[in-house]
Amino acid sequence: MFEIKEKSSLEIYENVSEEIKYVSNSFIRLDIVETLFSESKTMKEINSDTGLSYSSISSNIHNLELEGYVFREFNRYHLSNIMNIYFENILDLQKTITTLDNLRLFFNNHCVNELPKNAILNLFLIENSYLLESDEINIYKTRNFILDSLNNANYVKGILPNTFSTMGEKLTELVSQNKNVELLISDEIYSNFCKNMDFKPNLKINSFKNKSNFSLLITDEVIMLSLFRLDGIFDQNRLLILKTEGGKKWANMLFDEFKNKIK
Repeated sequence: MFEIKEKSSLEIYENVSEEIKYVSNSFIRLDIVETLFSESKTMKEINSDTGLSYSSISSNIHNLELEGYVFREFNRYHLSNIMNIYFENILDLQKTITTLDNLRLFFNNHCVNELPKNAILNLFLIENSYLLESDEINIYKTRNFILDSLNNANYVKGILPNTFSTMGEKLTELVSQNKNVELLISDEIYSNFCKNMDFKPNLKINSFKNKSNFSLLITDEVIMLSLFRLDGIFDQNRLLILKTEGGKKWANMLFDEFKNKIK
């Protein structure tokens, strides 16, 4: 089992290129690259923007020039095209690490080994997601949220290692209403799930062997993600909610990669 713990941010950092490490492991180099990311600047303007001493700027910008990340033209310093790309990756990496820290309660002690590496490295896309938890006062909070979301859906895509009865009924209802539904379902529940399903052209359904370690539901308005705990029990009490365009992009990428994997 793979578990996201304190070391996860470091593990992600270890996977990035040496070029990104070279820039990101020095606050001085990061400051210089960041201030040049928006526009070219003179040495004096870099000093004014960053507050770095002229000696620090001079030595570090010289090294950046030697590496081909910065070039000088008419006393103005510019980022090379490749460094513009690297810096965008650095920003994404920082967002991913921040997202992991913010969502530690959701990911920690849960299985994420079935999440594609791409999904892990692009976690910055779900930085504005939030965690919904059932509690002693409302033990069906997450389940009711799922049902309400399905009730308002115009289409649904899902990866389902398991379901509950009212979810199956709601999905069947959507199919009967001619809403587009595409489901990837564990073969352990496939036969039972399909017993009362009306197989119409607007329904696409495929099974996969073994359990995925996550459940994903995508509608036109909201994405819902749940995980299994490390003890193998599905955590029905925690639901990650995504509503942004970045979240939708991430969820659809996850769905498509998983779909291609089981073909």
